[in-house]
Amino acid sequence: MKKIILALALAAVASSASAATGKMRFSDAGDGFVQMKGVISHGMENGMGKDKAGAPIPAKYISHVTISVDGKVVSEQFWSGGVSKNPYLSVNLGPVKPGAKVRLDYTENTGKKDFLEAVVEIK
Repeated sequence: MKKIILALALAAVASSASAATGKMRFSDAGDGFVQMKGVISHGMENGMGKDKAGAPIPAKYISHVTISVDGKVVSEQFWSGGVSKNPYLSVNLGPVKPGAKVRLDYTENTGKKDFLEAVVEIK
């Protein structure tokens, strides 16, 4: 079985205040298919928590995730505040060739957008 590894890790939307952080890893899922496993570093505040002073922490969570390979959407997901901090996801991307660009776009409930990108390489 060939191992597929991450070549390019992170990027951010130019208008974003901070760069998206996280990582994506790829593995051979058999029969020429590739599986992506990823983690997005995000606080995923559901709006029910309170800070040290007792003031409510506003809701700020990822509500929409789109994963594309070379510009073609292969997965679209709708999340809620019930998803844990630093969410993990695993998606079968289908048959992906070396050099394919995988992009994970996400939108927060606040409207902020960001993304992670990676290029698939087989070593």
